[in-house]
Amino acid sequence: MAPPRKTQTRAAKESRLARTENGMKLTAFPQAALINQKNYSTEYIKKDEQQLLFRQVAEDLAILKQDEETSKAAAKPSSTEASDDEDASDIDNDIADDYKEDTRLHYQRHPPDRIIAIQLGSHNLRVGRVSESAPHVVPNVIARKMPPPSHPTDTPATLVANLSPPADEFMAATKIVVKDFRDRMRYYKRRIQPGSRTTCLTYNSRCLDPEIIKEHDDINGPEWTDYKSLGSPEYLVGDQALNLPNESPYVCRWPISHGFFNERDYFSQQEILGDISTIISEALNSELGISKKDLDHRAGNGSYSAVLIIPDLLEKSLVENLIDILFRLGFLQVSIIQEALAATYGAGLSTACVVDLGAQTTKVSCVEDGMIIPDSRINIKVGGDDIALAFQKLLLHIGFPYLDIDLRKLYHWHIIEELKRLYITFNDADITPQVYNFFVRQPGEDTKKYSFKLCDEAMLAPLGIFYPELYEYADKWKSHNTLFAHTRDIYTGKISDHISEAMMTVYGNGYCKAQSEELDDEDSVHKRINPHVTPVAALDHSIIESISVSSKGDSAKAKRLYDSIILVGGGSNIANLSGILEDRIQMWSGSGTTVTIIPPPRDMEPEIVSWKGACVFSRLNICREMWISHSDWAILGARCLPQRCLFYY
Repeated sequence: MAPPRKTQTRAAKESRLARTENGMKLTAFPQAALINQKNYSTEYIKKDEQQLLFRQVAEDLAILKQDEETSKAAAKPSSTEASDDEDASDIDNDIADDYKEDTRLHYQRHPPDRIIAIQLGSHNLRVGRVSESAPHVVPNVIARKMPPPSHPTDTPATLVANLSPPADEFMAATKIVVKDFRDRMRYYKRRIQPGSRTTCLTYNSRCLDPEIIKEHDDINGPEWTDYKSLGSPEYLVGDQALNLPNESPYVCRWPISHGFFNERDYFSQQEILGDISTIISEALNSELGISKKDLDHRAGNGSYSAVLIIPDLLEKSLVENLIDILFRLGFLQVSIIQEALAATYGAGLSTACVVDLGAQTTKVSCVEDGMIIPDSRINIKVGGDDIALAFQKLLLHIGFPYLDIDLRKLYHWHIIEELKRLYITFNDADITPQVYNFFVRQPGEDTKKYSFKLCDEAMLAPLGIFYPELYEYADKWKSHNTLFAHTRDIYTGKISDHISEAMMTVYGNGYCKAQSEELDDEDSVHKRINPHVTPVAALDHSIIESISVSSKGDSAKAKRLYDSIILVGGGSNIANLSGILEDRIQMWSGSGTTVTIIPPPRDMEPEIVSWKGACVFSRLNICREMWISHSDWAILGARCLPQRCLFYY
């Protein structure tokens, strides 16, 4: 007979492997009970006082109130006694006026003469106290002693394009622009004088001998920089750098190019940031009388704050490095505002399509109810320098009498800039052969006065903003992100720089596709954009695209934006630009569209509208919460920006 089978429990006991309850816990750590998900709630990071930035503002106001109450108590006579009714009334009034009191304390802490508005452009630095009516303009250029390079110095022309483009490509683009120009003249029944080009060539060929004006008789001549009498300093800034003789041991460089850092002419980040810091510091000292010692709050000498104007479609590395420069200079607090939003503040508008024509970039953004529509932002790399360069090429085709012009020399670049400022126009009535004059001024030489005739070239050059093929743009962005890489998210590692829906359309047009190359990095700008392709588009099409993306099919919103287009920036000073822009937008946007371009406020130049708007912003109550203090930046760095901006950072 077989023995009985052992059960599993009996076998475990016999082998001494059975579990025995001895009352011992598996761990000495206390075990938390599970959370009841039905009744779960928390206030973590839901109150302002739980965040360092907001708590710091409240603590600063409390300190100011306490100091003021202490000073009032010390000044109040001890023999004066107030009744209980008066005390109760005072308490009620304090509660009712608490917001006004905070606002007064904010203004007391940030007086207008202690706030500096700064706008850093590709050509000029605009800086000034917010209490001033206009900014101080300093050329954003620095000259340093360096070994002689392959060319004498650097000018804006070398940043825009190659100075020796293929003639056949330029002439092919000129034919397209000439055809559009003649169609426009024919439509408006404007007469084009036959043989005008031959007339200009004949006249200019007879004006090769200039009139000589003695240097001491030229009242409009510049004051050339005598670097030897200055002790041959290591660097010169602004007008002193621009007025250097070409044979000096200095090399001029522009640290900002096409709205970003000039990565083509520099070899390291430290060089660029150091030059920007030097230019701002020298501008504050020479124009506002604020020395480095007066600016540094750490030494207890000053408490200056800065409002920094940044691009609409920003790259975070630009913004963060500029803020860091301002704090290193000694500013106590910094606030940032986008250019288009600042322009609406300066123009007194709440809803507008802002078109900013600068020296090397053109930006379009739509603002609605005081906020920029993120997907409407466009930034194309075409500006006033391209117009000047195309104008010079067109002048050479009609026998420009000054044959030795070389745009790599600063004083020759000044000649073309002056000709562009005086004679470029969109007025159809002015397009007829006329005699004009210009002056050639060089260091240590007498002034030469030339005469020349000009016809339709005055209108063909600026028409390139509607036909970018007239400008050479392919190599502008080749050096982009070679020194300053795209900013990446600290958690996901993905590129976090801003891109808009309207800008994606710009990258998909024919001008950008013609520059197509293989992507080196598959993660380059959302995996769809080559970072070395220069974004270029026609201005009228860019405005229509920006408004279309903003409206999203809402005809009422589109009508409001078309009725409130505002032109800002130095490039918008071209005569009758608003008229031709209205015509072209109406032509391409469809029938029934009413387009209105609003001029800048009276007695305000278009190039200072954004700067003036930053001054207005600094005095608004909302700016109280937008200040980034030196301690905030030292603790949090760029992580504090999302909570200190009026836009999504």
